[in-house]
Amino acid sequence: MERSTGYTNDVVAEAAGRLLDRYPEIYAEVHRGARYLVRPVRDYAAACALVTGWPDAAYLERMLRAFLVHPQRLKPGTPAQFLALAPEIDAELRAPSKEEADAALRTKQIADAKAYTDRMARIGRDGA
Repeated sequence: MERSTGYTNDVVAEAAGRLLDRYPEIYAEVHRGARYLVRPVRDYAAACALVTGWPDAAYLERMLRAFLVHPQRLKPGTPAQFLALAPEIDAELRAPSKEEADAALRTKQIADAKAYTDRMARIGRDGA
């Protein structure tokens, strides 16, 4: 049974700890060696919220990378700032690419054209 550690449980606490361990590494990769100093008192609550909202660690790292280059990101790019933009970043990452959207539009246009052609043929046959 999971026991509470303050306002969270052990699973969330461990995942938040792993995120905070990786945060400076990812920050340095994205920002060409720039350093981010984790401050547990400042960053832990946001890390807990992030790993609760997005429990897939690989996806959360992908979101973090997107956040660190996001045009609306405030500097320095703390976990709390990441948390504030996380829903928007998640939506952007889940949105279809331009190519996928174009392909879906073409498929819909073809289906609409076929439905129109079928309807016109039915009208021609039935006279109504």
